[in-house]
Amino acid sequence: MFSGALNAILLSISLLQAEPAIRLDQASRPRLPDGTEQSQLAVVVFEIQIGADGAVIGDELIQGQPEYVERSRRALKDWNFAGVDPASAPIPASVVFLYRPRPDLPDRPMVFDETLPDGFDENHLSAFPTTVVDPGYPVSAFADGAVILQVAPTAKGTVENVDVIAGVPSLSEPTVAAVRNWEFHVPTPSRSRPNISIIVTVYRKPLYNW
Repeated sequence: MFSGALNAILLSISLLQAEPAIRLDQASRPRLPDGTEQSQLAVVVFEIQIGADGAVIGDELIQGQPEYVERSRRALKDWNFAGVDPASAPIPASVVFLYRPRPDLPDRPMVFDETLPDGFDENHLSAFPTTVVDPGYPVSAFADGAVILQVAPTAKGTVENVDVIAGVPSLSEPTVAAVRNWEFHVPTPSRSRPNISIIVTVYRKPLYNW
């Protein structure tokens, strides 16, 4: 009986101490590039700071082609996160925009590596994608749009808890499957706490499909 009561007390303390999960609650999607604007895959990475009210109060560019940076930054302006403990703010998070060029035909997934910037751990607290899986464009799909996912990189850089924030029918499932195989570098000071990464995959439907 005493053991059961003690377990109940410990469970209550644990629940009181647990922080609410931080989740992207409002997310604007970036404007789609025109077909003539993009011929190659583009990756833009930001480290953002989440304020006490859940708004994005800082968006430091880590890497990205200039023609995609501003369209990404405009989308970030309207983002808002729920579940933020004001006492913990500001909270760092990484945001990765993956812009896919319009393919001629549906194409297969592709894996590629991103080089970790020099001195990353000294200057940043958010996770950086080192292995990216481009989901390709499924034969069964025929749509434009952006799929927004929230993931929790582990201390070892693997992906856990993929959450679909904003989906596109027929594109969300292959995007989730690809992102589960991404790998991140997590700075040493951040390995003992939950990490937040948002991945925005922007699709253009193929010129031709069967």
